[in-house]
Amino acid sequence: MDPEREQELVAVMEQLASGDGAAVFRLVERFGDELGRAVAAVGRSRGARLRAEDRDALVIDVALDLRARASSWRPGGAPPWVWARGRVANLVDAHIGQWTAPVDEVDDVREHAPTGGASWTASTIDVVEALAHRQPAVALLYEGVRRVASDRDVTVYFDLLVERGGGNLAPAATVAVLHDLTPAAVRQQHKRVRARLLALAAAEEREGHRVGSAAERLAGRGADERAQRDDEGDVDGVERVREG
Repeated sequence: MDPEREQELVAVMEQLASGDGAAVFRLVERFGDELGRAVAAVGRSRGARLRAEDRDALVIDVALDLRARASSWRPGGAPPWVWARGRVANLVDAHIGQWTAPVDEVDDVREHAPTGGASWTASTIDVVEALAHRQPAVALLYEGVRRVASDRDVTVYFDLLVERGGGNLAPAATVAVLHDLTPAAVRQQHKRVRARLLALAAAEEREGHRVGSAAERLAGRGADERAQRDDEGDVDGVERVREG
């Protein structure tokens, strides 16, 4: 996002945080395309093709939801539709009406998730951090990725893992929309993080021993082969969407 447009977004979010209800319409007018792409990406990841009217309605729902939590958003990080990705997913899921999670799994993540908001929604990083409390391998992987990547790259890295694990036919394309990147940039970022994990394991013997097993599983030959299949799946998935 260019600096001028980013400043405009910050101004709109500040207006929302101050209680200016009309700013909802400014958000939709000026950033409706980005909101719409985020909504559509979630729909595609669920195997659903949202009609134009459904997408427009969900854009309004997302904008209204962002108004309620605008005071918690901070400039300089992810744009609001990425920052509130969990809420976007919840709104799309409610609209589709068929995606649920077992109560015990939600409660378990909620137990270890950050608190302090009026409502709580699990982001990818919330879930990773919760799993890290229970699974030593996840904790080591999360620690390693955080050591070699920026906050944004950490989120992109795990978002791609989640989309791949969920069977998304075009995982990089979905993550690209959410983070205002290209699919190729998402795949390159993922490869760079894997390479850095291997370098960390090789360069620091003590830390490498702790992080190495997780890093090698994700950055080794098997992961490269899986990534290649996923890259091909990205292309096939996008083509199927276009043909559909």
